[in-house]
Amino acid sequence: MTGDHVYTSRNSKECYIVNGAENCKWVQFITVPTAKDCVDYSGWGHNSELIYDTVQVGDKTSNIKFSAYCFPDVINTEYSLWCTAAKNCFGCVNLKRKHYSILNKQYSKEEFEQLKGKITEDMKTNPYIDEKGRTWPYGEFCVEIFGKHAYNNSNAFKLIPKTKEEVLKEGYFWDDTENPSPPATMKAHVLPDTISETNDSILEEVIECASCKRSYKIVRGELDLLRKMRLPAPRECPKCRENKRFARMTKPKLYHRKCDKCGEPIYTPYAPEDPRIVYCVKDYQAEFL
Repeated sequence: MTGDHVYTSRNSKECYIVNGAENCKWVQFITVPTAKDCVDYSGWGHNSELIYDTVQVGDKTSNIKFSAYCFPDVINTEYSLWCTAAKNCFGCVNLKRKHYSILNKQYSKEEFEQLKGKITEDMKTNPYIDEKGRTWPYGEFCVEIFGKHAYNNSNAFKLIPKTKEEVLKEGYFWDDTENPSPPATMKAHVLPDTISETNDSILEEVIECASCKRSYKIVRGELDLLRKMRLPAPRECPKCRENKRFARMTKPKLYHRKCDKCGEPIYTPYAPEDPRIVYCVKDYQAEFL
């Protein structure tokens, strides 16, 4: 096993935030077991198998390639988006409970297999060429074209930071627009130090974040939770708090370095310049187990 935040998994490599992976490589955010025999797969598992170069498919899915947002019970499907319970589909969008379909048109099994073969062969010899001159033959998923969310407003930006120039060069989107922020009615430093001193009037206030100066509110559910946990009202907006949580996380990248005890080479999510002590599995177990 190699990766970070990996649980109840086996025989898997280069994993990040994974639970219940088996025979997988380059998978991440598999938060619901299980995922078996998968490569280049991001989110979310739940009894899925044979997933390749695919994003956000799960719940009893099998043999899915170059697709996104297909769930549940999707089987033998390629180059498709937002399909539900589809089986044996190719190049389809927003289909529900359809079989043997290409570009949303249903065929007989024999017609489907014949036409799919012709299309895949043509994709190999006449690949799609995007506006940046990159070629996308059969076997490659041009996910950048379908990712319409601005990179700098995504979690990807927190985990793998890139400059605006890098983002645009790679074909992703960037958005410099700032969302409107209503005028604040109080400063964050005025908030009480304890939750016991905080009454329900806080729900009517618009608070100025102590870090970014944008305004935010505290809602009833949040206030109830703070009281239950005996935590003070936050002095930062939700986005600043989220950014701090991501900053504490290790990033989805592995490094070659040496065990700080025996000197053996190890593959770890902690960079060589990270000051924390890192042991190999053997020395860690000897020290703590």
